[in-house]
Amino acid sequence: MKKNYLKTVLATVTLICTLNFNAQIIADGTYNIYNTNLSEVLSVNRIPMGDAGNPQNVIIGRARMQTYNINNDDQQWTFAHQGNDVYKITNVGDNSILGVKDGWCGQFGDVQVGFDNSSPYTLFKVVAGTTANTYVFQIAFDSDCNFGSVNIPIKAFDIDGGNSGSKINTFDINTANPNQQFQILALGTLSTESNFLSNKITLYYNQVEGLVVDTNTSRLGDLKVNVFDLMGRSIASEKINNNHSSIKLDNTKTGVYIALIKDSENNTLVKKFVVY
Repeated sequence: MKKNYLKTVLATVTLICTLNFNAQIIADGTYNIYNTNLSEVLSVNRIPMGDAGNPQNVIIGRARMQTYNINNDDQQWTFAHQGNDVYKITNVGDNSILGVKDGWCGQFGDVQVGFDNSSPYTLFKVVAGTTANTYVFQIAFDSDCNFGSVNIPIKAFDIDGGNSGSKINTFDINTANPNQQFQILALGTLSTESNFLSNKITLYYNQVEGLVVDTNTSRLGDLKVNVFDLMGRSIASEKINNNHSSIKLDNTKTGVYIALIKDSENNTLVKKFVVY
């Protein structure tokens, strides 16, 4: 009896340890990185220095805060878990990896895109901020930006001066600092719908057809429909051009999903729907 009890306890402990080991703070997927203090998202500067649209003269390629624009791929980031809540983060706009300039990980460095997968300066640890549903991006201490048993992450992403449109630097970690706290949001969470499309499109789900998109006009032309789960992972992507179209979601689990619809002029409609 005791042997069976011990076996059960050991099996339970092993299962818990396995689950804890495999768990990660953010699921792999594509997200917007949002700062509630500024109501802006993390993006990449593409505007030359000296241009009126770049009043702070941020260099091209630097990570910076910007007003949210659902059509801007530079504001979308793909997270790939490397273990122990350490991630590589890729910019959707140019498919390059976010990193710390010149490997200034243990110092006050510049955060920018343009790194490839072999660079050692592209690992960031995501930890919870002190404000609910916020996260802090930590940088490892050693000069090669490596995380390990003796590496203490002493720097974090920090919005320079806490100003609108500012670049991202690394600064001493303070998980209570609003300039270091970010929400990691599934695509579409921040969206404002286009009134143009919302008046012309009806979207719903049924078990026979899947996701149904009905339009009340033939003038919209081709529509691109992307479906994401709440973690930002792509579930389906199709082009449609009929007044009544459907997208099969046969292998999709029960739950809430987001449909993002764009027309040829980049008018956008975002709707949540339930698969049951």
